[in-house]
Amino acid sequence: MTDIKSLKPNTSCPLVLFDLNGTLMDDLDRAVRATNTVLLRHHQTLVDRESFRQQFMLPLSSWFASFGIPPHLLEHVEEEWGLEMRAPSPLRQGVRTLLRDLRAHGVTTGVLSAVSPSAVGEDLRRHGLTSLFDITLGGVKDKAHALSTLGRHHAPAYYVGDTAYDVVSAKAAGFLSVAIAGGHQCEEKVKASAPTHFISSFSELRSIINV
Repeated sequence: MTDIKSLKPNTSCPLVLFDLNGTLMDDLDRAVRATNTVLLRHHQTLVDRESFRQQFMLPLSSWFASFGIPPHLLEHVEEEWGLEMRAPSPLRQGVRTLLRDLRAHGVTTGVLSAVSPSAVGEDLRRHGLTSLFDITLGGVKDKAHALSTLGRHHAPAYYVGDTAYDVVSAKAAGFLSVAIAGGHQCEEKVKASAPTHFISSFSELRSIINV
């Protein structure tokens, strides 16, 4: 985990932070499997791939509460889901090249995710991405608060995610929000949150950040 206090203000270098699951990772199938594993364990109705994208929401406590998981079990269920999300999964197309280009242009990069720090670290290590990030934050319960803290150090600042929750959190923290299609949540819900930019692939991000 990055020591936020060690970051120094930089108004000339952009800050680009990414959500992990559904954004950097092409892991919709992993998320559906993880969800159904947990639901089955707690005797709840399972969800198919398309229903997942239509119904998925963050924070995770709200997502699992919608299936009837009682409040006193929500924190435990989130931990169970996080463990299941440590299974191997591919990256989205173009992620590695994009990150290398951002670093070459002096952009400060980072990951800010709700999944556990160990799960974030495992995905990054598995794909050889650890050295391409200045900031790595996992287990984030309140993305808007965490982004607000980080955003004080850089201008401009972008947050790239795949859900309406990511967009709302980014805007609340004063970030430019970039929503990417094809993640865990259907495009209609993501667009309804009015992101600053909506992209279909990471190749479009370069023109937004001017790299």
